[in-house]
Amino acid sequence: MDMAVMLDVSENTYRNIENNISSPDIVTIDKIAKFLDKGFTDFLPDECINITNTDNKGGNNGYIINNLPEKLIEQYEERIKELKEQVQELREELKSIKKK
Repeated sequence: MDMAVMLDVSENTYRNIENNISSPDIVTIDKIAKFLDKGFTDFLPDECINITNTDNKGGNNGYIINNLPEKLIEQYEERIKELKEQVQELREELKSIKKK
């Protein structure tokens, strides 16, 4: 069976995943795990998984996915700051155009 068809992705997308050019989304990871009879978390990097136990009775166990590395969070915050500055500049430009 063609993996791209089984995963419901294009051949190009599958090649990019296979060659580590891009990463699969969560739905695709789940399909791969099921196809290979593996657990979903077997395909996630260790830094993305945090198993928690929120009570002393052993209940509410779960996974926290996308526990992002600090450097990546810093990059996102910097990008958000840049975008906010751009929005403010555009607002000011729009105000000056409306005054004319």
